Amino acid sequence: MLKDCGYNVQAKVLNAMWLGVPQMRERLIFIGVRKDLGLDPVFPKPLPYYYTLRDALKHIQPTEEEKEAVSIKRYQIYRFYQEIKPGSQHPKRFNLIRCAWNRPCFTITQSTGNVSTAGPTHPDEPRKFTVEETKSICSFPPDYILTGDYVRQIERLGRAVPPLMMKKISETIAREILCKLQ
Repeated sequence: MLKDCGYNVQAKVLNAMWLGVPQMRERLIFIGVRKDLGLDPVFPKPLPYYYTLRDALKHIQPTEEEKEAVSIKRYQIYRFYQEIKPGSQHPKRFNLIRCAWNRPCFTITQSTGNVSTAGPTHPDEPRKFTVEETKSICSFPPDYILTGDYVRQIERLGRAVPPLMMKKISETIAREILCKLQ
């Protein structure tokens, strides 16, 4: 439909971990440029490095109360969590992932906030990530305000395009397309 409206459009799957976000998160990104401008859509080049979960969480010290609120010990998945090592997925509960400190976090989804279900978990403690930890993993600034309960806050973060990913995309468009128009 965009092509029919006079745009040259391309789509590409980008992984946030190669764009400065400490999370393995793929997003399909569409970029369009008006055909009359004679320019092609551009996408950011991946960085030659990635940020790790340790990088994302090094400045955050959750309280015991915050940790307890996201503990999985009272749920069935705790038994499966104990069977896997950091950086691994459970072979039978494929969405149950114990993250590793030296890698980006696995994808935070809209359902990650349901503490009783499988999803990315802390490498050393049987728990999900707190809201502050999840904001950092998703590249939101610490002062970004989310409302609602834990589940709704994590849902919003899980649905969002990570800000640092979008920043790299917008910087590329500004540098490679907008500057050529001036």
